[in-house]
Amino acid sequence: MNILFLCTANIQRSKTAEELFRAANKKHQYKSAGLSAKYVQKANSTLCTEEMLQWADQIYVFEEQHIERIQKYTGDVYLPKITNLNIPDEYQYFQRELVLLLLERVKLSNYEQTQSINHSVVFDLGTSLLEKWGCTTSQKLAILGIAKADFTHYQKNSSAVSLNTEQLQRISYLTNIHQSLKYIFSNPENLYGFMNMRNNNSYFNGRTPLSIIATGKVDDFSDVFKCIDSMVIR
Repeated sequence: MNILFLCTANIQRSKTAEELFRAANKKHQYKSAGLSAKYVQKANSTLCTEEMLQWADQIYVFEEQHIERIQKYTGDVYLPKITNLNIPDEYQYFQRELVLLLLERVKLSNYEQTQSINHSVVFDLGTSLLEKWGCTTSQKLAILGIAKADFTHYQKNSSAVSLNTEQLQRISYLTNIHQSLKYIFSNPENLYGFMNMRNNNSYFNGRTPLSIIATGKVDDFSDVFKCIDSMVIR
């Protein structure tokens, strides 16, 4: 089956759904997109096209307004394919609560129900971001809160990845920071280089955002995210 997930901007809900189910069940093909040209352009994400609607065997949206928007431009032709998941826009990318709601509400044929977050996928997302931010190994370990032996083992054997609640929270902050940076920067150099740049903002006070979260204190993760997110023009 071809599965299409649609939300407003394609940065939180639909993007999480696409990546989550692609990892959980490779029998299907997955795409995601946003329905608001304004927010999609701002986030440099993917805008839904009618070709996508035609491609999809099954379409999942997150709010009634998404169905109304599709109807406005294409009429009723795609309504039989659409399921409304009724998940409001109040969750961050790969936030634990969002993942659990998706696992509960998305019912794909031949879908092998997963009772928990796919820790391997989350670990790969976190380590990939840290790699792109230019982290050293010691910084990765401190930021993820993972022992070196476990980190090495997880890299060699993805099926062995088992993260505790705090480690999941840490990676959630990393992905949220990345999504805020996507709002601010369109060029990869700044998008991935910002975390290693000295910042004269009153909070950073000449420090790099990366040096702050590399202390490993979860409260610092929250403060850095809030500061960066406050820079987003919405």
